[in-house]
Amino acid sequence: MEKVELEVEQRESKGRRKARALRRSGDIPAIVYGKGIQSIPVSVNSKQLGKILSSKSGRNVIINLKIKSGAKAHNVAVLTHGLQKHPIEGQITHVDFLRINMEEAIKTKVPIRIIGQSAGVKEGGILVQGLRDVEIKCLPTEIPEQLEIDVSELKMGNSFHISDLKMPKGVEILTGRDEMVVTISAPTKEEVVTPTVEAAALPTAEAGPAEAAAEGEKKEAAPKAEEAKPKEKK
Repeated sequence: MEKVELEVEQRESKGRRKARALRRSGDIPAIVYGKGIQSIPVSVNSKQLGKILSSKSGRNVIINLKIKSGAKAHNVAVLTHGLQKHPIEGQITHVDFLRINMEEAIKTKVPIRIIGQSAGVKEGGILVQGLRDVEIKCLPTEIPEQLEIDVSELKMGNSFHISDLKMPKGVEILTGRDEMVVTISAPTKEEVVTPTVEAAALPTAEAGPAEAAAEGEKKEAAPKAEEAKPKEKK
């Protein structure tokens, strides 16, 4: 499991006005919490955090957080547990760092990566991915970066379920075993409508363009943790 270091500053002031001032300076308000510690409000550099989250491990990277308070500093091992984003612009506005015990199992989610081209797709089928990630429980050092699923052998009508996954040693899967991950569907045929005698006799009007409503994107779930998220006014 990938590990990185990140330096943050402990902050004394809270509230929306202070949080906005931090964001204007290029920092993000954040909080560190977890079992056995009191919640610590901190500020983190947005560019440094973005670089970490864009790595291969993403939100499952173990961060050695160096918390500075004046001339003092102490280190805490954390995972990025929660992210708040601006509803329109999309940038991160707040971060929750969950303190972890390297000897204690935690719950999190791991992304699924599809590899290979299925036999069914080569025949004209359509690959439909039902799940993008899987919930697991394991030690922080055992968290896999991703789970690869090879669909090369899937034929038309075949599916791959959670029960078909081979999990690494020490990793417990929490997602339901009957959940479908990938299926190869047959292409849908366009229905041909034959006009009736009465309809064919009527003059035809020029059809206007069809309008399709775009579906909204699903919100990303934060990985589950054993502790409840603390409340903080910004």
